[in-house]
Amino acid sequence: VPYRFELISGERTRIDNILKRRGFYYFQPDYIIAKVDSSKGNHKVDLSIEIKPTTSQIARKIYYVRDVHVKSDYGEIIVADSMKNKSSEVEFNGIKIEDKTGSYRPSIFSQAIGFRRGVRYSSAVQDISLSRLINLNNNFKFVRNTFQLVPRSDSALLDIYYYLTPLKAKSLGLELLATTKSNNFTGTSVSVSWNNKNMFGGAELLKISAGVGFDYQVGGISTALGAVSNKTLKLVASVTIPRFVVPFFKTNPITNQALPKTNIGLEYELNNRSGLYDITSTKASMGYVWKQNNFYEHSFTPISINLVKVSNVSEEFADNIIRTGNFVAYEQLRQNTLIMSSSYTVNYTPSNRRNDRSLFLFTGGVEVAGNLASLLSKIGKQEVGAQTIFGVSIAQYARFDAEFKYSFSLTKSMKLANRLILGYGLPYGNSFMLPLTKQYTSGGNNSIRAFAARSIGPGSFLSDNTINSQLLGTQAGDIKLELNTELRLKFNKYINGAFFIDAGNVWTQQYTDTYKEAGVFGSDFYKQVAIGTGIGLRLDFSVLVLRFDLATPVRKPYLPEGDRWVLKNFNLKDSGWRSENLILNIAVGYPF
Repeated sequence: VPYRFELISGERTRIDNILKRRGFYYFQPDYIIAKVDSSKGNHKVDLSIEIKPTTSQIARKIYYVRDVHVKSDYGEIIVADSMKNKSSEVEFNGIKIEDKTGSYRPSIFSQAIGFRRGVRYSSAVQDISLSRLINLNNNFKFVRNTFQLVPRSDSALLDIYYYLTPLKAKSLGLELLATTKSNNFTGTSVSVSWNNKNMFGGAELLKISAGVGFDYQVGGISTALGAVSNKTLKLVASVTIPRFVVPFFKTNPITNQALPKTNIGLEYELNNRSGLYDITSTKASMGYVWKQNNFYEHSFTPISINLVKVSNVSEEFADNIIRTGNFVAYEQLRQNTLIMSSSYTVNYTPSNRRNDRSLFLFTGGVEVAGNLASLLSKIGKQEVGAQTIFGVSIAQYARFDAEFKYSFSLTKSMKLANRLILGYGLPYGNSFMLPLTKQYTSGGNNSIRAFAARSIGPGSFLSDNTINSQLLGTQAGDIKLELNTELRLKFNKYINGAFFIDAGNVWTQQYTDTYKEAGVFGSDFYKQVAIGTGIGLRLDFSVLVLRFDLATPVRKPYLPEGDRWVLKNFNLKDSGWRSENLILNIAVGYPF
């Protein structure tokens, strides 16, 4: 190995980190000396690592914890002897807590802090404890701590003090949004939210929000049935509890950087489609999120119940659907659906090591619906050939998802970023396709950018662009394949550029009246892949990235098989070609 000063310096820091994890609190990298003997000749040296003889006995000792103190309502400036008067402290599970306002239950500090009386000091436990307190649903503005050596001539004991500066628990927010989408929908929305970060004294985060929105398709179709528009009303309530609420889940104070969370949610959404029909979704769920270590995060939702109802269907619209022969869409309009599912997701996010030019990320999950509902399906009136609960049809399916991301830095100012999405849904029993809310779609500013949102597929299906297809949420499927690659160029601190290629499509599992054979996944699926390319401009303001991507189709899967490669028709001078083939995507953040 070539002699390198920075390598030797880094080795001193590595050894210091190991020693601090093993209890040597007062040790420093400067106490390590590297001796180099260059008398060997032949351009070689002998290298030895030693502890300096002048290193004090204090630095050579392994230290143990005597007392752990927590002050939960401290100001922004620490006074040296602020906690000498400990008469107001309450001891809980080995931790002495001062909470004069009585805002917090002592158990949350016991769960967050890994130190206890008599345990050996470890910098790893210290880092994890601080991380947990900082991320305790953002209850504290500042988290500081000090270590004090117990005053005794031969002492190897430390007292640990945590000083916490709380934020205001309650807040009220107002959000106004104006949006424009690649499918020509433009609209606005307003929402009001109320948060309580310490609802029950255990750092539980309660969120309640209400919002309304309106989207209108500018330049879209308009028929005797009306113009295409969407009006939405959404009510959401959720509680995030920084611990498991079931006894068989436990957290490891040594390896878990963040406390586990229990998420309970209620949601109601009403969507009015151009005054022709209403879709309401009522959802309740309970799940858990926890970190296995710095790399893996798990999410498990044992129960999610979602009731989707269609109502107020106009007779004229229903008659129009029947005349066009879209019987699947007609069944969707007349049948309510109950989705009772369980799901599991894992995220792999490795630490970005210094001088590491590549980064790999993975997200995978599985969702199964209908098993528990099937057991309950005997309740209430039954329809012939269908499983129902209180007369509502249950959805039955299994869905598997995987997303891979890989990036490689070619130079300091040039990076190649890639993403692969695989989605597979298997409907069975009651379900002929995945429910509308679970189907896959393709196209849009975070997908295949050369096509408008939901305008690709399934397979080689060509939409008739009628108001029926616009309003019923068609062009969706049970299977999805998508690949994106992007060459990102950094021009300066604020301006970045990109050249990208996107490819993919969605497919159905079975033949349907809507998509017919064109939408079914088969052995020739690769002939139905849509491809687009383009260039991008990104304005990076650190806290906000404003993205502009101009894209054009390379391959249109809905054209006759010999005419699908369309880049040969590229003609910027032709206004008709530009209006049909140039898509400008405006978005916030990177596409992946």
